[in-house]
Formats: sequence, structure tokens, C-alpha cells
Amino acid sequence: MQAGTILSVPLGLAVLVVAFMVVQWLVDRRDPKLVDAPAHKDEDTVGFE
Repeated sequence: MQAGTILSVPLGLAVLVVAFMVVQWLVDRRDPKLVDAPAHKDEDTVGFE
């Protein structure tokens, strides 16, 4: 019975972390700045004329 109590704390933290990451992914998916951000490092330059 004690092992179930000991394992419930890390399991609960893991569930909270996964839930936070899912919520963050949903919020970030709707952010227009992140949607328009370059996907590759080579595309992050800003051209000045």
C-alpha cells in the first residue's frame, strides 16, 4: 500500500506537466507571431534596404 502512495506523487506531477504542455501547445498554436515565425535557423534574418 505504501508503494502506491509513493508512486502517486511523481505520477501526479507527470500528469500536471503533460496537461500544462498540452494547454501551452493549444495557446501557442493560435499566436500569430509564432505562426509567422521562421521554422529554420537560416530564415531568421531581417533584410534592410
